[in-house]
Amino acid sequence: MNNNWIFVLIFLYCVPITGSAAAEESAKWSYSPELLQPFWQSEVVQSEPILFIKDSVSGTAAGRLLFPIDEVLEIRDSSGRKLFEHGVDYLFERGESKITLPADSGIVTVEPDALRRPANSQQFQLTHRDGNGEILFGAKLEYHELQTSVTYRKASHEWPLEMAACQTDSLAKTLAKLEAGKPLSVVLLGDSISTGCNSSSWGGGAPFQPAFQDLFVQHLNEHYESEITLTNLSVGGTTAAWGVTMIDKVIESTPDLVILAFGMNDSAGRSAADYGADIKAMISGVRSEMPATEIILVASMLGNRDWPRLHQELFPQYREQLSRMTWDGIALADMTSVWAEMLHRKNDSDLTGNGVNHPNDFGHRVYAQVLCSLLVPDAPVEIEAVQCDGDYSGHLQGVCLNDQGSIYWSFTTELVKTDMQGRIQKRIPVANHHGDLCFNDGRVYVAVNLGKFNDPEGHADSWVYVYDSQTLDRVAAHEVQEVFHGAGGIGVRDNQFYVVGGLPEGVEENYVYEYDGDFRFVQKHVIDSKWTELGIQTATYHDGYWWFGCYGKDHPLIKTDENFQMRGRYDFSCSLGIVGVAPQRLWVATGPKTPSGRCQGTLFLAQPDDENGLRPLPSRSFSSFD
Repeated sequence: MNNNWIFVLIFLYCVPITGSAAAEESAKWSYSPELLQPFWQSEVVQSEPILFIKDSVSGTAAGRLLFPIDEVLEIRDSSGRKLFEHGVDYLFERGESKITLPADSGIVTVEPDALRRPANSQQFQLTHRDGNGEILFGAKLEYHELQTSVTYRKASHEWPLEMAACQTDSLAKTLAKLEAGKPLSVVLLGDSISTGCNSSSWGGGAPFQPAFQDLFVQHLNEHYESEITLTNLSVGGTTAAWGVTMIDKVIESTPDLVILAFGMNDSAGRSAADYGADIKAMISGVRSEMPATEIILVASMLGNRDWPRLHQELFPQYREQLSRMTWDGIALADMTSVWAEMLHRKNDSDLTGNGVNHPNDFGHRVYAQVLCSLLVPDAPVEIEAVQCDGDYSGHLQGVCLNDQGSIYWSFTTELVKTDMQGRIQKRIPVANHHGDLCFNDGRVYVAVNLGKFNDPEGHADSWVYVYDSQTLDRVAAHEVQEVFHGAGGIGVRDNQFYVVGGLPEGVEENYVYEYDGDFRFVQKHVIDSKWTELGIQTATYHDGYWWFGCYGKDHPLIKTDENFQMRGRYDFSCSLGIVGVAPQRLWVATGPKTPSGRCQGTLFLAQPDDENGLRPLPSRSFSSFD
């Protein structure tokens, strides 16, 4: 059977419910900003779905959530009308992501075979990848009615993707209109996902949640108090090639913002090159008539991996095509990567609306959250003292901060990534001895010494190890043997790297070793600092100055200008880590120990002070946007 025909047939079901159901929707659905808060940032995950699969032997059922649970706030059926009871209907262990149902639970469960149908028994041929019958097709809300909604507080915020922040550059014109409260015209052009298929509103069932495009408009309206007009030209069963034929219709609406959302149907076999060429043609068609119009490109969710008609390898290839087009005035909403990560943690049956290629209510909310995050700034981050979760065998060596709100901590033999509250997102073992670290352009750079540190004869073995800031996978290692007495710290300025390290007793100056972006040695800089015990341990460039932390009885803080000319030496310990967080604000690290002697890490705020170098701030928090 022809792939395109399959998708057109599926689209025959994508007809919105009207009449009394629509009237009930208006009475039941209530907008809440919490539902549109990005789930990867929020303390509480709202109404995350699980489709519980029953074990045919034990009679129990289980399902998994995206994050480990600190506290389950409520579990309801998908309509939201029925509330279930902990200990009676469900069980969970704090710190685990698994929810288990007792045999006599009132929560709906299904046998594995219930999600299959015999071959050729459905109107559409949805043969399972294993050849054993077909995937159950949900024409309206069949999957929705089998799923259960869990609202819970996270025990961990680990989320390896670096999510796009508000696009103040790429979508500057759109943001300017929104912030001024001016009307905004938006055109959406896409496939059946963008028509709203399998949202409960579209299906005419409780809780009647709108589809992603309507949630997107509603959230922007509420946040900016602007009048936003959405023209939705999407048609089910279509590919990017069809989208090219619709550009005249797009232009008729004279949009300020165009959202292009194709890929699901293309994945039936269209090459990434053909897909990319069609998206480029749409962009060119819009820009030739309306050069000021801004564009969001949506990389599609993934379809069911058990349906072989979808070529799963094409989704990331399509996403890569789109990412290459994000030049001036064009932003990417990357649902492909988000969906892939969700499927690492959950089953497709938890997230699907129709069993094969549509999202359920939660998926529509995630679409809206990803889109809204491009146009709604994060709430001002309250910068305050931070304690890194956990304890470690090695002491803290340094800290750094990325541009997405993650902190990186080097504990000698472990590298840890946390959020701004110190909650662990990733933790990996590393070689002894990992020292101070810095962040630059999506990567974390760590000063590493594998030999003798501070040896007068120079028996060090100095390296810089490079880690992907999302996954903490090591992606490179650079020898920096010019650092004669052992690499201990590293900083970055204008894509040049500066490595510091050991200093034998009696040497009355410190050294900074400069490398270019490919770690070719540039030169050795001299700091007239006088001797410091074990040299320099930590380094950061902030507010036009270099700040260096050192060991020793007085734990001296050395401050220099950008050319390493001394500006002061102070009795202020920054030897375990220092990093700038806002104008005139730096985080300084300390390393308390547990009663059993295990090492921990904390950060306190300080501001520059002419007399003392730095001055600790009171423990109150303050906004980084003040």
